[in-house]
Amino acid sequence: MAKSLTTIRHAVSSILGVDQDAIGLDMNELDFDGWDSAANVNILFLIEEELGIEIEVGRLANVKNIGEMAAEIDKMMDEA
Repeated sequence: MAKSLTTIRHAVSSILGVDQDAIGLDMNELDFDGWDSAANVNILFLIEEELGIEIEVGRLANVKNIGEMAAEIDKMMDEA
């Protein structure tokens, strides 16, 4: 989870302008000002670019927080 979590934190930080160290595993989009649908697309695009994978957005539909997002992206990376 370390690589995907670091990448998610970097993407959220870059797109929303928040400190990476302030992004916890239990946080979700409601914890951040400006995390709307456009920001979500940009965050996912940046994660894809940095990890070199294609994210299946439907698999992220039920994740509840950053930690679950990282775990699901790890599964996608393992399957690639």
